[in-house]
Amino acid sequence: MSPKLNRLRSVSLCVMLLLPGTACLQAENAILESTADASSPGGPASGKARELQGPGVMCFSFKTWTIFKWNVESADLFIHVSKGAAPTSLEIAVIPTPWTEAAPPEASASWKFVPHQSVSEPQGWVSIKVDPKLVEEITAGKGHGLAVRVKSAIGINTRESLAFRPYLIINGGRP
Repeated sequence: MSPKLNRLRSVSLCVMLLLPGTACLQAENAILESTADASSPGGPASGKARELQGPGVMCFSFKTWTIFKWNVESADLFIHVSKGAAPTSLEIAVIPTPWTEAAPPEASASWKFVPHQSVSEPQGWVSIKVDPKLVEEITAGKGHGLAVRVKSAIGINTRESLAFRPYLIINGGRP
């Protein structure tokens, strides 16, 4: 067999073995549970409740150590409605400062809320396609959770409700 043919076979084998594996390694999914939540319907934010009340701003923090410095392709926020009708549209911003349920953040004019559409899912769940750029601010360490502003009277289950805790599904990976 000629050296050119051997080399071509070797290159072809490498391409066949490496390309499919490379594509699989680049895309990952992560399910991030809520680690803190609070709401501020008109007054100071409060945490440790089983339900967040709207209208107002609801704040969510997630376990993000597994997605540090990820490039985010898509992000879906899931919340469970306990009272009222599921919102069809809402606004989401990145929370720029560290916070806890004991010391929740108060929304300020500097927060850049972006309109988002929501979809009603079975059994009271609502899914929201979150702008990947917002989540990338969190993965880069520039943000400390998501603030969701709703304009309707609504109740959202918190992490304390366990089975109905908010969560975020991220699709992406390390650069």
